[in-house]
Amino acid sequence: MLSQLKKIILFLLICLFCLSLKSANNSKLDSLSRLLASENITEEQKSDALFKLSLEEYYLQHYPEAINHASQALAIYRTNENKEKEAKALEFLGIYYAEFSDYQNSIKFLLEALSLAENLNDEKSINSKYFNIGTTFIEARNYTKGITFIKKSIKYYEVPEHKKVDFLVAGYANLGVAYNQMNILDSAMFYYQIAANIARQENYTKLIGGQLLNIGEIHLKQNEIAKAFEHYDMALEAFEKSNDIQGIWRAKYEIANAYTKQGKLDSAILLLEQVIPHYKKTNDLGYLESSLSSLSEIYELKNNYQLALSYKKQLIEVKDSISESEIHSKIAELETQYRIQKLQEENQSHLILLQEKKKTASLRWYGATSILIIVIILIITLYKKSKTQKDLAESRLQKTELEQNKLKDELEFRNKELENFALHIVQKNDFLLDVKKSLKEIKTNASENNIEEIKDLSFKINQALRVNKELEKFRERVDNVNSNFFKTLTQNYPDLTEKEKRLCALLKLNLSSKEIATLNNISEGAVTMARYRLRKKIGLSTDENLTELFQNLC
Repeated sequence: MLSQLKKIILFLLICLFCLSLKSANNSKLDSLSRLLASENITEEQKSDALFKLSLEEYYLQHYPEAINHASQALAIYRTNENKEKEAKALEFLGIYYAEFSDYQNSIKFLLEALSLAENLNDEKSINSKYFNIGTTFIEARNYTKGITFIKKSIKYYEVPEHKKVDFLVAGYANLGVAYNQMNILDSAMFYYQIAANIARQENYTKLIGGQLLNIGEIHLKQNEIAKAFEHYDMALEAFEKSNDIQGIWRAKYEIANAYTKQGKLDSAILLLEQVIPHYKKTNDLGYLESSLSSLSEIYELKNNYQLALSYKKQLIEVKDSISESEIHSKIAELETQYRIQKLQEENQSHLILLQEKKKTASLRWYGATSILIIVIILIITLYKKSKTQKDLAESRLQKTELEQNKLKDELEFRNKELENFALHIVQKNDFLLDVKKSLKEIKTNASENNIEEIKDLSFKINQALRVNKELEKFRERVDNVNSNFFKTLTQNYPDLTEKEKRLCALLKLNLSSKEIATLNNISEGAVTMARYRLRKKIGLSTDENLTELFQNLC
């Protein structure tokens, strides 16, 4: 719901800004590209065209290109000292970065935009920034800061001459989300109801359903099941009225959860068996996972272990798909960040090239005026040559530093990848053990026809736990990534055994004793004892942290 409201507000911001620009065609990439290629284009037209182009690319989800062109527009706005448009470009850069969860850069640009708007004393622009900063902080789970900024923007938009219904509905909904996540349910309910009332008064049908679902969720958390059903039914009616297919199925899913909590398992089954085919069709893995899990648990409560087992198998397949999807998403995010970096480097090179061309043209013009100017030019040229050599030396130094930083970043990335891989193995093994435990419970009540199938599945789970190729791959990666770390360990602590060195590497990854125990097929107590002996062997006091020691050692 928060993401949907944010996109509505972003659309309004874009429309308002585009109306202030002079170019008539702001929807076609090819028209903007032709305009930028024109030799007669002014700097102002170029900057506006670049900014419009970034908006079009944002809608197409071409985030690296959107950021690149917005950055180029920003550079021209700064050169021309157009503070108003500079603030707007900074704001949208913040919005672009938030789209792929780069909240650090997002907040940086938004705060810089806010500072400019405050210097301009532009109240309308200031409160637009307040809203986007607050929304981004909430998305980044910094709820306290998010609430502070959102409340500032709401105070402005509640004034009749500044009233904007979309901002108010989204603002109050954002406050509800923040308080809900903080488990302050009374406050969450209060703000959700305000958002719903405003949407209802202004007949914003597409927003009413979402707010009603939010209110129903709070009632369900407070065990007010009748009220939860009331709001879920109203939400379903609102979604059907606005033909919001996604909202309709979301409402049915929430109603099924309410039936489960009420103990009306047959009604819950009926709805869940309707929503599962939809979520399979739309490949909505999150809701599909929750629906399958709920059905499996319900059939287990009804002692229908055959169907419980069937849905449990489907659940395992969906969990595997989610893991793969998360990996692909992370890779795509890294690729996006890399593309942004490359485009920014190319843009910087292009700007430097243009500056050099302008300098060369100036030198030729002055060279044609008189011998005196030629002499001056020669002096300047010699000075530049000296400066170029100096710059070259500094560039080489910077390149060396960049390479060192790159190696450091690569090591940190590989360590993080190793840590994630380790956690994946631990979670997978824990999940297999849970499934094994569930199978034992099912087996006691299962029919003779299913006992052999359950035994076969239990045997496969045991085999997977004993023969874990991922664990072998993980150990190889630990050795490869930490070769330099092991050398440093040997130099500083020559008495350490190979097992103790491997334990040091796992501690450096900030793994818990339980996770280390799982990865080594030993008890958690054995890991605790090994840590104690290791601490004693290297002479570390009780108030010093082993993990910090080894992370600083590399």
